[in-house]
Amino acid sequence: MVSGEVQNLPFRDESFEFVSAVTVIQHIPPQEQFRVLSEMVRVLRPAGYLFLIELSRGYGLHVFSRLPDD
Repeated sequence: MVSGEVQNLPFRDESFEFVSAVTVIQHIPPQEQFRVLSEMVRVLRPAGYLFLIELSRGYGLHVFSRLPDD
């Protein structure tokens, strides 16, 4: 088992083909969300997949389908 903070994932660059987060981003302070998403992209291999599910109630910031460079 590996534990760590999502803002500083304890994995090497390009370690995974698939990264998922289910209702995680909404619990991160808005000023840290970009760092969290950057970390998820950092550990993805080229052409890997980032799968995010967040609750959407019609207000606040939302995460939509994007390319890793976005």
